[in-house]
Formats: sequence, C-alpha cells, structure tokens
Amino acid sequence: MKNLMLVAAAVIALSPAAFDKGKGGSAQNHHCEVGGATVTKTHKACTKAGGTWAKGVASGGDAAATPPPATK
Repeated sequence: MKNLMLVAAAVIALSPAAFDKGKGGSAQNHHCEVGGATVTKTHKACTKAGGTWAKGVASGGDAAATPPPATK
C-alpha cells in the first residue's frame, strides 16, 4: 500500500499538468518609475536604479487598449 501511494504521488507530481504554465497569463499590474518617468525594467533593475516599483498600470501605457486574451 505504501508503494502504491508513493507511485501515485510521483505520477501526479510529474504529470505534464504540473508543469503547465498556461496560455496568455495575466496583465502586468506593476511598473517602474524613475524620476517621475515610467521605464521598462524588471523589479530588481528598477530598485537598483533608484526607481520605485509601483502597483497599478503605468500611465500612458496601452494596457487598457488591448483586451485580455480569450480563455476557453
């Protein structure tokens, strides 16, 4: 019984669904502001450059103009 449970756990953990990242993803909800200007940087690069990693869609961005990807 113990071996059966171990095999079942391994099958579930190693299944392709466990590694599926999905399609599309979600829209970015943070942006970097350095000196009042919005720049394209990662969180790490932004804070290293002395910027602020702000929550919310960047002003002047086209995130609101593009619709989210369709899901099934």
